[in-house]
Amino acid sequence: MTSLRDESRPGHGSVVASALWRGRWLIGGAAVVAGLLGAQLSALQDESYTAESRMVLSATANFDPLGGNSGNNAGRYLANQMAILDSEPVLELVAEQLGGDADPTELAEAVSVATLADSDVVVVSATAPTAELAAARADAVTAAYQQYVTQRVQEIADAAAEAVALDLAAVADVRTQAAVYGDGVAVAEPAAVPTSPTAPNPVRDGALLAVLAALVAAGVAILRRGRGPVSGVQLAEGAGAPLLGEVDLSLTRSGRLEPVGEAFGMPLVALDYATDGRAGSVLVTELDDRELGGGVALGLAASAARTRRVLVVDADSAGHRLTRMTGVTRPQRPLDDLVGGVPVDEVTTRWPAGGDHVVDVARLGTSALRTHGGHTVLRRCLEQLAGSYDLVLFTAGPVFADPVAFALLREAASVVLVVDRRAGKRLPAALASFRYRLQLADRDCDGVIVARQRRSRGASGSTAAPAEPVAPPRQADPAPEATPVAQR
Repeated sequence: MTSLRDESRPGHGSVVASALWRGRWLIGGAAVVAGLLGAQLSALQDESYTAESRMVLSATANFDPLGGNSGNNAGRYLANQMAILDSEPVLELVAEQLGGDADPTELAEAVSVATLADSDVVVVSATAPTAELAAARADAVTAAYQQYVTQRVQEIADAAAEAVALDLAAVADVRTQAAVYGDGVAVAEPAAVPTSPTAPNPVRDGALLAVLAALVAAGVAILRRGRGPVSGVQLAEGAGAPLLGEVDLSLTRSGRLEPVGEAFGMPLVALDYATDGRAGSVLVTELDDRELGGGVALGLAASAARTRRVLVVDADSAGHRLTRMTGVTRPQRPLDDLVGGVPVDEVTTRWPAGGDHVVDVARLGTSALRTHGGHTVLRRCLEQLAGSYDLVLFTAGPVFADPVAFALLREAASVVLVVDRRAGKRLPAALASFRYRLQLADRDCDGVIVARQRRSRGASGSTAAPAEPVAPPRQADPAPEATPVAQR
């Protein structure tokens, strides 16, 4: 899904990448601070040196003069020799060779053993406070291993010779095999005395700590990607449509929409550009079943009413959303009845939209989307309204939750999505569902209006709205001065 927060900058097109881009200062700062701190802490450590000695093993199996071991595994033998190298018996021999205060436990922590891939080469690494001691430890481990293996071969040879003592030729053969096997090492390369310490290494340690801090900061930035303010452009890109505008809706405590003023002028013009003069009705849908969609539809209608004849249709068959927000009387008959010959005056109610401008309000009936003569009832109604209105706006719930709203995708010429500016963590999932439904209906979203709802300190919820507000009488409106969004 397109990122909700991407902008025209690196990382565009990915939620994670955009989160990292927004948190770049946090990530960079954490890396710099951690790197400097790591370098300073590293510089305070005592110096240590690492030396390496190498051995090439000549044997691929344990010494067995009597041939009792069959099916020897070279890989298993090499693993066993690595285990012997840092075993307690070998390290005790190392301590004896080094003398002084050498301790097998300390040596076990200072010695490590590894092998080169696909070879019989064993690498012995030893660390120490001085370069000379590190080399001495590595060489001592190699010598102790050779001594240990030689002793073991001699013990096995003695036991085998005793077993075949009556056969002098067999005894001689055992001794010959022991001499050939030796210590099982073909080449022992002594360790070179290191010229520089392996620790402390402020550059390396600082870099490692900087990378770790950057990864942690990046994780925090990604986890926080669903929090904090989201720009209107990012919200629009999440829906895959251009941003028409950002507006604030003020509602009284009773749910009445307060005058919108000039707030919807720019979104209306942007809608004209987005639809490119395409004729037809406009579906105003939303992601939550709240009042934002209805408020935006009324705001667009109020702004357009200055130069156009406008009708707003509530897709809720009960017709309560718009009547509550406008305070007008609910239309007695649904818009569907136009097909039966009922005049427009009987399916609409007038809403004073400010000044001398009025907007007609209607509600959709339950039969609007039924088939009638090869077309839906709603399409027949729109054909009859073509001569009476320049702009018809439908307000409906989410297209992925409201079946009427989803069905209206087929009838409406343009689709406008209203997104709550304060949308939370569920926004990405809701936008994904919205775009999936659009794809299923083979439709595109023509624009996004980002809205924020505010409760004013006006009339409280206990204040009753007038049953029928005074509206100017119907008059023939002049021809629209601007290019309308929807005409039939």
